[in-house]
Amino acid sequence: MSVAPSPTSTAPEGAIHGHCAPPALAELIRDLYLDERTGVLVLSRSGVEKRVTLDRGMILLVSSSLNDERLPAWLARSGLLNADEAEALKGLDDRQALDVLKKRGQIPPARLQESVRTLAQQVLTAAFRWESIAYRFEETAVAPGLLETNVVVSFELIIRALRSMAGFEPIQEALLRQDRSLRFSDQLYLPFDQLRLSPIEGFLVSRVDGQTKVRDILAQIPPAEEVSASRFLFGLLILGLLHFVPPIGSGPLSCEDLLRGEEEKRAREERER
Repeated sequence: MSVAPSPTSTAPEGAIHGHCAPPALAELIRDLYLDERTGVLVLSRSGVEKRVTLDRGMILLVSSSLNDERLPAWLARSGLLNADEAEALKGLDDRQALDVLKKRGQIPPARLQESVRTLAQQVLTAAFRWESIAYRFEETAVAPGLLETNVVVSFELIIRALRSMAGFEPIQEALLRQDRSLRFSDQLYLPFDQLRLSPIEGFLVSRVDGQTKVRDILAQIPPAEEVSASRFLFGLLILGLLHFVPPIGSGPLSCEDLLRGEEEKRAREERER
């Protein structure tokens, strides 16, 4: 099963577009972050679009073409807008609706920000559940003061979306068979104390010592938690917070390199048998 982006995604300054499976979507968002790109990453399947607005590579807003995932409808269900107010904003996209709401000031800024992030998590998680994703990145300016974001917010949105990501089975198998140990990146730091980690996720972070392999770390947790723990470690690896020692390929980890290494190892073992 291929999870890597199509070759059109590798053009650094030109149009970025193609198809990918969910694991490679996290890789794509990471690359946009590392390149500090500002614009909109449009994800689509069967006529439905999810739009990830990035500010210097950090996730600012995630919106959807589905009516029940639009910001006015979401705020109405949350009790922050009445039905008539939500209906009046129905013709606007989420960025326009957000601008109107900020100017009106009828929703406290902290409540509005919290609601927007909760909706972003729901929409992004739904996109990661798609088995195949068409994507394109549109370079565009972002209105100043639209929302606040930072690296912690962006990475947490992705890590939480990976918890129910489709297409993870071949990735998990490749992780478990690696003979490489894990260590934290020297170039990219994330304050884990600011993330809303589950107890198992906090334990996994404490087990990374530069000498222990993925399978040895996972052997220390209950079997029922193995899949979710594997997803978390994959998220840290693909986002560049963790590295394999020795590394797989040069530069940031790619799903293609991870799976290619797995295929080569299986072929070698088959020849030996």
